[in-house]
Amino acid sequence: MRQVPAWGRTGTGAGWFLGPLTGLGLLHELGNYGEADEDTFTDDEVKQAAALLQQAPQDDLEGPDAEEEEEDDWRARREAQQVRDSVVGQWRSAAASLRRAHRLLALFPWLKPWADAGMRLKDDHVALLQQQAGQLLSWEALTAAAGVAAMAPPPDLPAEDPAFALLRAVP
Repeated sequence: MRQVPAWGRTGTGAGWFLGPLTGLGLLHELGNYGEADEDTFTDDEVKQAAALLQQAPQDDLEGPDAEEEEEDDWRARREAQQVRDSVVGQWRSAAASLRRAHRLLALFPWLKPWADAGMRLKDDHVALLQQQAGQLLSWEALTAAAGVAAMAPPPDLPAEDPAFALLRAVP
């Protein structure tokens, strides 16, 4: 186990400073989400996924290759959904990291000039991810989902009606 020097222990002046600065503190936050990484999608990939997600699925294909085309359509749609989930997740994580960095910098205002370049990079990256997420999310679908979430739960289904038998079987 690593020995902490007496001047850096919790409760000392240096400890109060080094705790929020090191470890998972400000230095960690400045190093995260400052630029695109291997998980970041290009604008072209996001545009292709957004275009696919905005199209209605093709259910009525005909011809000898209809089943294969339908499977390819659903595979491409699943990949586009994975792009959307990834971009939205990265955006949320990057925005949370930016908020934590701002909160930590508020504790040490004299570090703001030193951290300014890193904070601008984080801010630009969050803005890029927000713009990409905006392409992948439908305002109408978000509004509908919020409305459904606010609705009261449906009443219990009539036990004797066979039309609802399948729904009752689902926990």
